[in-house]
Amino acid sequence: MSRAEELLRGREALIAQCETQRAELALHVGALGTPIRIADRIANLMRYLRSHPVALGASVAALIVAQRRGLLKWGQRALVVWRVWNTLRSRRGSV
Repeated sequence: MSRAEELLRGREALIAQCETQRAELALHVGALGTPIRIADRIANLMRYLRSHPVALGASVAALIVAQRRGLLKWGQRALVVWRVWNTLRSRRGSV
């Protein structure tokens, strides 16, 4: 057997070993696919926000305004429900 044939067989053996290791790694990492994708998306979002601080500030401002409006809407709804409840309760007592 020549040196070239020996190197070729060694190369083929290493390639087969790499394929086996890749298959084993894919089997073990397969369950972590979804968490890794989520972490990758979060990391991409963080990189974007660091490079675009104005977008971050606008997002925070929009959230604050939306929460305040949401609280105001829920407060108004609660007041309407309370008034209706009191009206119904007072009418029931007079009947």
